[in-house]
Amino acid sequence: MCPRKDSNELLPAWRQPTGEKMLVDSRALDGLLEEAAQSSPREILRTATREITSLLGQRGSFIVLGRRPRVVFALHRPSVSDLPIDLDRYPEVLAAAETCHLVAVTDVRRDAMLASVRAHLPQDLQSVFAVPLVVRRRCLGVALVQSSRAEQVDDVARMTASLLARMAALLVLPQLEHEAGTAGPEMQRGTGERSKSAGADSRDGAGRILVVEDDGPTATALASALLDEGYLVDVAPDGHECLGRAAEGGT
Repeated sequence: MCPRKDSNELLPAWRQPTGEKMLVDSRALDGLLEEAAQSSPREILRTATREITSLLGQRGSFIVLGRRPRVVFALHRPSVSDLPIDLDRYPEVLAAAETCHLVAVTDVRRDAMLASVRAHLPQDLQSVFAVPLVVRRRCLGVALVQSSRAEQVDDVARMTASLLARMAALLVLPQLEHEAGTAGPEMQRGTGERSKSAGADSRDGAGRILVVEDDGPTATALASALLDEGYLVDVAPDGHECLGRAAEGGT
């Protein structure tokens, strides 16, 4: 009779790499969920923005949309609080809000999106990422990450940042809705039309993702965010079922 293996010895067997790339960094998601259990809505937003900034660049801030767009806070400038802004000066934020997808500008001096506002950009600005906080195809805010260097960001960082933003939106939805109010007709119309188009395009060549998570609410949040990104999603509560699902569907 062979001795039974300890559970810790068994884990590597079903976690062996399959040759497919990792899609998200779960450590950042776990950190946000831990913060959510003990923090206020604004601190959750701050934590999400900090994690997104560490993935995408140097300077992070959070912009709430709606009737009175404003910078709620800026991580690199603590004195900034609820600063009203003109969204026409931030085309990347408008694009992220309208498409409900991350917008990346790796060279602000050459990208056509920022041509109309190039004269107003900070001299040291090189790249910018706008990550929307979306619930049910409605963008309530945007995490804006700016850098003084050209950031080379891989797909894992982008997907993780997008999921962090969507999870934060779900965790603080009442607070965000209160702060944002009701979006104007133009914003609602743009969000609806462009997000439907983006969703249709992404689903045409959708990949399939198997979420392995034993916590029900967490699994639901992750699956919802991935579905919004255009992926086909299955959920397994543990490693045993994960192996079974992967064997059946080749996920």
